[in-house]
Amino acid sequence: MIRPLIFGIAILTAGATQVMAQGVPSFNVELGCQQVSSGPGKLTTFDICMEDEKSTRDALAKKWETFVASDRRVCLAETASDGTPSYIELLECLNMARDTRGQTGRGRPR
Repeated sequence: MIRPLIFGIAILTAGATQVMAQGVPSFNVELGCQQVSSGPGKLTTFDICMEDEKSTRDALAKKWETFVASDRRVCLAETASDGTPSYIELLECLNMARDTRGQTGRGRPR
């Protein structure tokens, strides 16, 4: 069980490294938006979800290089791990990592 997990993380990390050189990754956010916009626990509409994801991706594109590369790799792997990647989740992860780094005084953007 541990071996496949480690292998999967290694693949995600390798892919993430390749994506880092190209900028903000391209996510298919439709499945996630379908999930949050359907059923009895509906959180939003599909269209609003897709609009939120697009605007967050645009915001990420403007700030992408300001985040530490290792934080980008970790957050990208975490965000994509459940099969429903989200730009909103990615940005939240990156902001939390940056804020934590600032509170501890460790690390600088690279």
